Amino acid sequence: MLKMKKIGPILMVVSAILLSGCAAPGANTPVLEVQDVHEVPGYSKEELYDQSKLWVAETFVDAKQVIEMADPDKGLLMANGSFDLVFLGIQKPTRFSLRLDVKDEKIRTTYKNFQMLTSQNDWYTIREGTSNGYPDQARNKAEELNQSLLQFIRSDQSNDDW
Repeated sequence: MLKMKKIGPILMVVSAILLSGCAAPGANTPVLEVQDVHEVPGYSKEELYDQSKLWVAETFVDAKQVIEMADPDKGLLMANGSFDLVFLGIQKPTRFSLRLDVKDEKIRTTYKNFQMLTSQNDWYTIREGTSNGYPDQARNKAEELNQSLLQFIRSDQSNDDW
């Protein structure tokens, strides 16, 4: 009888350890969100807002459908964008939402609601903690977009001497 009392708890612990590795991230796993704050010295809130809005218009296909909200007083732009992620050498369209908050000399970018189109034409939500590589790919793409935005702003597209 004493052996059974010792084996029972050990068996439960071993089972819990083995089964915990089998669970795939699900609805309780946080959705991927990528947020960064960028210092842009020498630019006013108005300049950053205007340049950010122009960048969205030039970077994404149709700015009228892309921009969900534009409030220059609050320094807020909300937009939808897309890029491709790669799975087994196949490019998969991936959509996301982008929030740009601007104030004097700073821009905060927030990318979230990443969804990838599957081969069954369903939208797969990209979540933290998945081992399929999508969170890392999406983070890298968001960083590339951030660098594109900063380069666009710093290149001073408003040259009137043409």
